[in-house]
Amino acid sequence: RPRNFARKYAAQMKATPAKAVEAIRVDVARHLLESTSRTVQDIAKRCGFIDDERMRRAVVRCLKTSPSGYRAQFQSL
Repeated sequence: RPRNFARKYAAQMKATPAKAVEAIRVDVARHLLESTSRTVQDIAKRCGFIDDERMRRAVVRCLKTSPSGYRAQFQSL
């Protein structure tokens, strides 16, 4: 049944459940990078990534920049 759910979800939402979860995690990470001075490791943990390297890869994939690069560009002072 999980396969059936994944197929139906992907057909309806145009993304797999895994990609949708990754996008939500990256969005939360993006917000924390902008609004806090927490470490990238702490943000990765808080957002449900296995480690900061997995978060870095997801952020690069979704935002086309690294977490530290994103923070340098968009962090509120």
